[in-house]
Amino acid sequence: MKNKGKFSEDHLDHLILRYREDELTDREGQALGTLLSDFPEARRRFSEQAFLISALEDELKGEARFNATKAASLIPFRKSHGRLRAAIGVAAALVVGCVFLWLRPGSDPDAYEVAHHQQERLDRGVAVLMEALDVAWEGEAMEVGEIIEPGSLKLKSGVVQLEFYSGASLVMEGEVDLEIVSAEHCILHHGGLRAVVPLQARGFRIESEEVTLIDLGTEFGMRVDREKNTQVHVFDGLVRLEDGIGPEAVPIDREVTEGQALRVSSGGGLEEIAMDQESFLTIDRLAERVRDRGGKTFRRWEAFSKQLQRDAGLVAYFPFDQSDSESRLLSGLILEESQSGAIVGSEWRNGRWKHKSSLKFQRPSDRVRIQIPGSFPSLTLLAWIRIDGLENDCNSILMSNGWFGEGQVHWQIRSSGELAFAVFAPKDMGAQTMWRSTPVFSPADHGQWRHVAVTYDAEAMQVSHFLDGDLVGRSEITQALALRFEGAEIGNWDVGDDHPFGARPVRNLQGSIDELAVLGRSLTPLEIAEWFRMGNPEK
Repeated sequence: MKNKGKFSEDHLDHLILRYREDELTDREGQALGTLLSDFPEARRRFSEQAFLISALEDELKGEARFNATKAASLIPFRKSHGRLRAAIGVAAALVVGCVFLWLRPGSDPDAYEVAHHQQERLDRGVAVLMEALDVAWEGEAMEVGEIIEPGSLKLKSGVVQLEFYSGASLVMEGEVDLEIVSAEHCILHHGGLRAVVPLQARGFRIESEEVTLIDLGTEFGMRVDREKNTQVHVFDGLVRLEDGIGPEAVPIDREVTEGQALRVSSGGGLEEIAMDQESFLTIDRLAERVRDRGGKTFRRWEAFSKQLQRDAGLVAYFPFDQSDSESRLLSGLILEESQSGAIVGSEWRNGRWKHKSSLKFQRPSDRVRIQIPGSFPSLTLLAWIRIDGLENDCNSILMSNGWFGEGQVHWQIRSSGELAFAVFAPKDMGAQTMWRSTPVFSPADHGQWRHVAVTYDAEAMQVSHFLDGDLVGRSEITQALALRFEGAEIGNWDVGDDHPFGARPVRNLQGSIDELAVLGRSLTPLEIAEWFRMGNPEK
């Protein structure tokens, strides 16, 4: 969901500072409340500065309704004017992710439900892309696992499999122009497809210029040629044919049963033709092709992985290629020596390929403990990850234990979907210590394998973030520091015993990792794009 325009971070920070100093005017208080209500990024910045989340969770645990004035009183800033505190408190309710409405006594209770619904995340999707094999897209490329909204979907070549929310599945091959109207309705303008429609999706409809096909629980093929002639092949079950949507479509009202095939010409003619199973790819045959492709891309990655392990600049490498699914050690290389990380809680799962392993991180206990000695002027961190959720404010990929030693490194994903790289620096240094990408992860990305990377370049004085080989953020380093890990964790953070947080912050990754590397130099964008290409299971 897109924000309502943009806001000035400098202006927001100025308002927060005024609020802390108890100097907000009425107009400034209203402006701050509006920013917090309208912009998730503004709420994140506000919560970071105020430590609002932890305070509200402790104080309001178990309450069914949210009292805005009470929430404002929990913010560890100086006391502000009552009416401003209440206004800002309403917006603060959104910060903790619980959508409540501040109602005056006697207000319409339906208003609460309306406000709650308006703040819920919305899904406009109607289908999901399940497979894509050697596809050349016309327009923006799509990825396996991507949610598909109503609109035009065009292929120049290749094969795709769609699963609709209604339960129907389509396999399309070659040049295809499909208009997706809803989870139960498509328009085939050109090309061929095979549909599998279970009982739960009965009534699924595909239209062309000359005919409308209404499925009655079946499997069928449909093809539209350049002259707008339409073929219908029924492989199983029963379909109903009705008038098409074209201006010259002739009236049709006919059922077609298993084993029959018809051709409806653009001139209105209707004739029986021989049924052709072979020209419409089945889901099973597509799966065989995908497995064949997967074997090729896996062997390519294996060769690249072995080459990488001979790289003189390699600091640490964990390929997650375990053959023993019961092992509680993660085999790897650290400074050219074989070393294993200690697995705590995490469980083995399938990785990018079904015959490759990964570790799943789900609970606050899940982690892999490792040791990386030494310090490094520049670094590159790379990983293949699958995100299942971003419920934590910080979601660890690789983080040094603790956070009070100069040069300690934290690599994580924020709840906003931003990649974040942080280096601890004493306050008296005045150095910037956290660098973020643009937001790159959303709920639509959950469940998909993505390649993430970050470079800390002490020579160029830049931190750069990458997603799937593309640059997604670059920031200046104001003062370079020697970077170090020592004790560290994959997929979590050991804050240690000497910390100011009270309880331990929950920062475990919610998802899986199936490869992680650390290099003691800054890779170029072209090198990172090559890492992504060589490890991409889809191409």
